Amino acid sequence: MYHVFIANSALMLNLLHGLDDIASSSYPVLIFGERGVGKELVAEQIHLKGINKDFPFVRIKCMNADADILKEKELSEGSTLFFDEISLLTQGQQKHLLGLIQEKRFPRTVRIIASTCKDLESLVEEGAFNKTLFTYLNILPVTVPALRHHADDIEALSLFFLRTCNADMNKHVGGITPVAMSLLKSHFWPGNVRELKNMIEHAVMLNSGNVLNAEDFPLLRQDDSLAEEMLLSKDRTLKTAIDRFKKLYITEILNETRWNKSSAAKILDVQRTYIFRLMKELDISCD
Repeated sequence: MYHVFIANSALMLNLLHGLDDIASSSYPVLIFGERGVGKELVAEQIHLKGINKDFPFVRIKCMNADADILKEKELSEGSTLFFDEISLLTQGQQKHLLGLIQEKRFPRTVRIIASTCKDLESLVEEGAFNKTLFTYLNILPVTVPALRHHADDIEALSLFFLRTCNADMNKHVGGITPVAMSLLKSHFWPGNVRELKNMIEHAVMLNSGNVLNAEDFPLLRQDDSLAEEMLLSKDRTLKTAIDRFKKLYITEILNETRWNKSSAAKILDVQRTYIFRLMKELDISCD
């Protein structure tokens, strides 16, 4: 079963159209992007646009991958193998996968697509990810933008999630008020499309009226500034406020650079080692 790909913004439509050339080849694809942006949906589109569209699309969750990564049934002719968050494979699993590739134990028409929210180049430098495997996977890189960079899609996505929630929950919520939609459009969405979907589901579940209004989204305040949050917090010390700002700002820069610490350090005009120290001190990760 495949997901519906919602795209109205120029940014996402350009991404979707750009997948045509990628889909027409048989080379490996490596999809980058923050958590929740829809990397799996992009992988599905590559498969559905390609010559293997009538063959299986096999999802392999690397977090829970078997020790041998692949089973024989997953190696069937024409399959597309999608490795969800490839960075989570152990070094032994990476070596096993690379061995399958190098020994040409895949059927000739099998295609490999992998996704990650991590900076694999940095992981290669640190010795945490196999360099040869990364080189093989990175032939056709694709980056999926964060939801905040294509906010024009928020309304269409929200209404789509509303319809699916109505069907799944046997409810009849007729729409979203303009004020509530304005709140949705102005939110930063650190969890991206996945966070939006979860918030709509929660609102529909608790709603007892005919439409979703601002009160159905208590986490989305009209003034979402960090300063206001700190003024309403019990801990209003300057150090806490500065640390919270630093965490938000550094996380955004890391997301922008696909968690490439060297690039982030250059933007922030600090040493790369200082980035690692801040990430540890402020508990910053893309997990």
